[in-house]
Amino acid sequence: MHFFRAVLGLGSSGLALMALASCGGSDSTNSSPTIVAKASSSGDAQTAVVASTLPLPIRVLVTNGGAAQANITVNWATTGTGASMNPASSTTDVNGIATTVWILSQAAGAQSATAAVSGATGSPITFTATGTPDAPTAFTGLGGDAQSKAANAVFDEPLLVKISDQFGNPIAGQTVTWAVTSGSASVLPASGPTNAAGTASATLTAGATLGAVTVVATPPGGLAPITFNESVIPPPVVVNVGALGTISYTSAHNGTVNPAIDSVAVGGQVQWVWASGTHRVESTGIPAFTSGPTQSSGSYTVTFNTAGTYQYDCGIHGNLMTGTIVAH
Repeated sequence: MHFFRAVLGLGSSGLALMALASCGGSDSTNSSPTIVAKASSSGDAQTAVVASTLPLPIRVLVTNGGAAQANITVNWATTGTGASMNPASSTTDVNGIATTVWILSQAAGAQSATAAVSGATGSPITFTATGTPDAPTAFTGLGGDAQSKAANAVFDEPLLVKISDQFGNPIAGQTVTWAVTSGSASVLPASGPTNAAGTASATLTAGATLGAVTVVATPPGGLAPITFNESVIPPPVVVNVGALGTISYTSAHNGTVNPAIDSVAVGGQVQWVWASGTHRVESTGIPAFTSGPTQSSGSYTVTFNTAGTYQYDCGIHGNLMTGTIVAH
């Protein structure tokens, strides 16, 4: 009866898979096949750009009772889009060494491959590698465009961009420069690196002058910049909710009550501010808007981008609390 013992060892040729064949009784210390992994530099733990070939080949050594064995088949395997072992199966040479070339997958990060010898307990043996992102090829905007904000206020959403390679892998450490190229606003930081997710962000603050604002994000390496188009608008029209402890909507601008009647330019905002009581702002027509769950403090803001007359009431008190917004 024959047994194989596979040992991962370090020799002059590097990482080695040693499949030892012996007749029954000839190996007194090993009654069953085993695999022992030892530190090695023969192809394990390399780093290279995704979808590229590792600089060093992957190699194993097969022996029988300490003697090198030729013509032993070693099967190689890896996973991931674009990954391959070339060849996928090879035989040992006269020195007992089998070799293959590992082409990494398109995904950045940890990757693995295996070498297997049929009949060897503990097989396969695993090799590891790390794929690093390819060169930057894509610069995309992820959020923060087309916002409106009152003068001297911070815009609600940060300006967000991402840098990635041709396979969509995020690239960290790329410096993005931010600049307001027109309009009244300021942006911070003026420049900053992308993080591990490949993203960089900036905070935009509206200036005192109303009108359009343009912000440009510029990446390194000649990629096309991204333009964000924003607007600085008048301060919101304020409607007090439950003013003076009453069941009422009261215009802070003109004092009208139930209905509170206000007007706003198209693109302007109305802000309901809770003074007392528990209430919910909700429209009674189209387009619909609502402050959501009932609340007894805080505020709720709506931007009116289309001209028209908008009616609203309280989701709790109905027509006891009403208001009208005219967008023009």
